[in-house]
Amino acid sequence: MITESPIRLAVPEQDLETLSLFPARADAAQDWTNRLPVANPQVVAQQLETALGEINRCRMGPEQRFEILGALQGNLHIACSSLSRRFLNQPLIMPDEPRRLAELIDSIYTHAITAYTCTAIEALKQRDSIHGMNPARLVCEALLKALEFCNRKFLLCFQLHQSVEINGWLTLHQLYALGERQELANIPLPATDGGETSIRATYLVALTLGCCKPNQLRQADLAAVYRALQLWSNFLTLGSCDNGEGLFLVDLDRDQPPLYSALY
Repeated sequence: MITESPIRLAVPEQDLETLSLFPARADAAQDWTNRLPVANPQVVAQQLETALGEINRCRMGPEQRFEILGALQGNLHIACSSLSRRFLNQPLIMPDEPRRLAELIDSIYTHAITAYTCTAIEALKQRDSIHGMNPARLVCEALLKALEFCNRKFLLCFQLHQSVEINGWLTLHQLYALGERQELANIPLPATDGGETSIRATYLVALTLGCCKPNQLRQADLAAVYRALQLWSNFLTLGSCDNGEGLFLVDLDRDQPPLYSALY
């Protein structure tokens, strides 16, 4: 599965010296999230979108960025889960308000993917400056988080019966390719449900979700399939296409979902 092509992951220019909402420290980020109006998830989501956008552009070390992102995780998941109930199970042509909420969550996911991608890339470049944790572990955990947000973004896209945005599949493939190239793809890491997962298992969730004809499934069915795939992905394998045995083929250098090998 290893691709010999250069990794193509873009990160925004680091053109901010400070954050406007809180100092660039994990404890300050935690204090800020504790003051957010949790009874109003839309306001929380809007504030988190602004914060993530600034974090992606602010100059800081990879350890520092990873810790700040970790401080935002709890409120981020709560806000997105609460807002999702307002636009799921709605008509496919949604009214303006539910549509704006869906776009807000999609934007948050995009910012989170970028933030963790930036963390992984900078950790590779600045590994000698990282002292609080193992640099390889930091890269591994950042890639895993980026892939998890890719999965959530894909699920949201499929539930709304929308096409995956341009370069969406390529970003997913390249995140996995970076992990594989660094020999991190199979390292076990804690999963959100308390079990274990890995970069490869998380990547396979998105691949198999794209293979299950999501345009023919209802929103609740897609959510159920997504939960099941998080358990089943550990039983799937990825390998070279040279043996011709795989049911699906995926090209890590192309912006495409997996294809039936018989039709490739």
